[in-house]
Amino acid sequence: MPMATGITVTNQDIAKILREIAELLEIKGETYFKTLAYTRAADTVDKLDFNLSEVKGEEELRQIKNIGSSIARNIWEILQDRECQKHRELLLQFPPTLLELLEIPGLGPKRAKALFESRGVRSIEDLVVLIKDQGLRDLPGFGEKTEQNILRGIEQYRRHRERLTIFRADSISRRIVEELRRRTGLELISPAGSLRRMRDTIGDIDILAGSAERPYVIGEFCNLSSAYEVLARGDTKSSIRTADGIQIDLRVVERDRYGSALMYFTGSKEHNVQVREIAVALGYKLNEYGLFERASDRLVVSATEEEIYGRLGLQFVHPYLREARGEVEMAKEGKLPRIVSLEEVRGDLHVHSTYTDGGNSIKEMALEAKRMGYEYVGLTDHALNLKVASGLTVEVLKRQFEEIDYLNEKLGGIRILKGSELNIGLDGSVDYDPEILAQFDFTVASIHGGFGRSREEQTQRLIRAMENPYVTIIGHLTGRIINKREPYQLDLEAVLEKAAETGTILEINSFPDRLDLKDDDIFRARRYGINFSLGTDAHSTQHMELIRFGVATAGRGWLEKKDLINTYPLPELLKIFGRKRARL
Repeated sequence: MPMATGITVTNQDIAKILREIAELLEIKGETYFKTLAYTRAADTVDKLDFNLSEVKGEEELRQIKNIGSSIARNIWEILQDRECQKHRELLLQFPPTLLELLEIPGLGPKRAKALFESRGVRSIEDLVVLIKDQGLRDLPGFGEKTEQNILRGIEQYRRHRERLTIFRADSISRRIVEELRRRTGLELISPAGSLRRMRDTIGDIDILAGSAERPYVIGEFCNLSSAYEVLARGDTKSSIRTADGIQIDLRVVERDRYGSALMYFTGSKEHNVQVREIAVALGYKLNEYGLFERASDRLVVSATEEEIYGRLGLQFVHPYLREARGEVEMAKEGKLPRIVSLEEVRGDLHVHSTYTDGGNSIKEMALEAKRMGYEYVGLTDHALNLKVASGLTVEVLKRQFEEIDYLNEKLGGIRILKGSELNIGLDGSVDYDPEILAQFDFTVASIHGGFGRSREEQTQRLIRAMENPYVTIIGHLTGRIINKREPYQLDLEAVLEKAAETGTILEINSFPDRLDLKDDDIFRARRYGINFSLGTDAHSTQHMELIRFGVATAGRGWLEKKDLINTYPLPELLKIFGRKRARL
């Protein structure tokens, strides 16, 4: 069986190594087809709807699309010991800091190779010095503008490199919590800090547990399969580091102090300060040990968060709302929103299939939606002009519509909606003629290129797209890729005003690398009376469960059930889709 060490290798771990192999091969000057093979294999692994750690050998791996004999051997080696010989050999040919250059947005393997070979650039520090000395400008493909873009990319990389995406942090913490529960029988255990508040990026992972056997729980924590290194160990707190260098901190408190500790260590700091001020005004003091009478130091409550908020005359504040954005005042008045929950979502309105760049068929995506208890799923394969993703021609669209009609007749219990992810051109135009667009149930229009346009250009581009009656939803509005690409320049207020004016719905893209719109923007957009949609941007059935990250982001933006069209029954949803077209 893979991984005798007990440390689980994920599909994402494998895909990361395969991508690094492709990048290093390109820097080395290998053929395009060899690098493409590893890139395609990495993409395939990322989209699989099962974990490769479950496979029994290389033969089973070779049955997977885009995985040939040599790549299957590489993957099997990675499953055995988190590394493969091919990767090791390539790493020995280049300085270890060179791969870090590839993390800089906009640099890429070709430019990294040119810098390494012609200027001896081996690290980010080398590159910064070279740019300051204007040593790039005589290189083909480089110039003053390129220098400024690279410097911005370096600044962005340094700002984000220490933070994990919510998906990665959540996945790690779930494994830790599950294994600790299994080993110790713990009942009171939860992530804390920004992870419990579901922020889009996380620093260290904080976990809190309540137990009368604190040293025992700490000991089991230090012996977890994920514990590559124990950084600190005490009777009530310990820190470990995983093989990937991620720090996880566990704090164990007495069971009857669990609620106050969870409230304190969840934060945010600013929220806690505001709640403590209310406690002081009422003659109490509040800390991680409980709520106490200030005069006598007598413990009042500490077991649950609900009891503490209640004793202070406050509505319970959901962890997603604890960001000091007015929630404490609203809790005083009993007017907090009842934020949307995962159970209220009736469908996913942004998924892809094998017709373009997805990893599963329409039928497989629909059956997964049905398994998840959905009423409908919106198929939004890429439109004509996105050639890199095999955008659909009108002829292929006709075949897809016929297949959808057939499946809607045969499957039962799930409705597949005919949609498309349209491309917003530089002038705000979208794919297909009006007579074709009219045949879709709905469309999602997104920007897929031209990210460097000016603030005015990007704003007008989106405004023109929203003026199109056949554009139902704007997808991943700001274009950000978390930790990799900053949002493009945009007059958000002007875009929100136009969305409200035209009845255009704004997507909360639930893919954890995007989460776009982000929570702050959603919070701002609420006052315009705009409707929102949730879409996973799923390229495999495995991605569809990522909807929970979109729901969390919606909650952080204070959205309620009524604000999200995915919570509406199908007949009402179709009416919403028809409203904008009715203005024709």
